[in-house]
Amino acid sequence: SAGFGEETHEGAVLEDRKGSNTKFKYLSAKILEMGGEASIVEMKFLDPKDEREVVSRFRTQALEELSQLKQDCAQVLSELKNGGAIFTEDQSEQVKKMIRRYSKARSRNHFGLSTAQDVEKGLYAIISTARQASSELSAQLAKAMDKAVK
Repeated sequence: SAGFGEETHEGAVLEDRKGSNTKFKYLSAKILEMGGEASIVEMKFLDPKDEREVVSRFRTQALEELSQLKQDCAQVLSELKNGGAIFTEDQSEQVKKMIRRYSKARSRNHFGLSTAQDVEKGLYAIISTARQASSELSAQLAKAMDKAVK
């Protein structure tokens, strides 16, 4: 944020990658549609050290975000194993939030961090556990119903 007079201006630093200009133009148009101001500026670091520092900060932030998600996946899997693989409503909501967080983190992972793959594997393991628990519960309920109607 930078203050100019009484207004506050927000900004973002985004990596220039293949296809990013189209995305930047789309975002700019959306911001303008909503009554905001948008400018797309190309920036060049004069000192390579400064560029390395900025990239390092973004990389560290992405790694921290993904590492936290990886820990969250491990915690949910542990809870499911200890709780008989039955999903509570809270766990279900927690996993949905984790998937949304992963989606955002993945879109910002410009560094090919392998931790992103670990998180993805963890989320798929949770989904697999949920699918298996659901199938087992469904079979148990059907069996109970069969007994009830005999």
